Amino acid sequence: MRLLCAGLVIVASACHCELPGQSPAVEPPPPTPVALPPSLLAELPRNDAGLPILVRSDEGVAGIAVGFVFDEALDDPIARWGECVQRITDCYRVAGTRPVRGCIAKLERCADDTGGTACCPPACFAAFEAALGNGSAEDDAVRATFFEGSCVAGFADQVDGGEVTP
Repeated sequence: MRLLCAGLVIVASACHCELPGQSPAVEPPPPTPVALPPSLLAELPRNDAGLPILVRSDEGVAGIAVGFVFDEALDDPIARWGECVQRITDCYRVAGTRPVRGCIAKLERCADDTGGTACCPPACFAAFEAALGNGSAEDDAVRATFFEGSCVAGFADQVDGGEVTP
């Protein structure tokens, strides 16, 4: 009987099947488009480069105005990290109180560790699985890997004093 149970566990793990009593893995939702609604875009003021200004303060430090603009064409390590974080956040949203690991396992993998659109780099998944294998709880493993960002090539360099896109 033990051999039969062990065999079922191995087969279930290999084919991602669910055993009786296990919660089925949550399916990730479709990726969220990286665009603002046209009606909102029409109402936002623009900077000198024509980008929509989301937030602006004319009372910045030393009289310098500070603002945040939206650039849907921006493609750098921080933007690609954001794409990955959005997919992980999507899994948390649909999982509710259920484990999120199964949903994360079904997410899109980028072609390489530089990241991409609506996917996570392979290094992030590997780091997440390693953290779980070392006994980390799901949420702790997510924070230490996907949310920390160093699994996206170039992210740490950009955050730690690398170039900042104007």
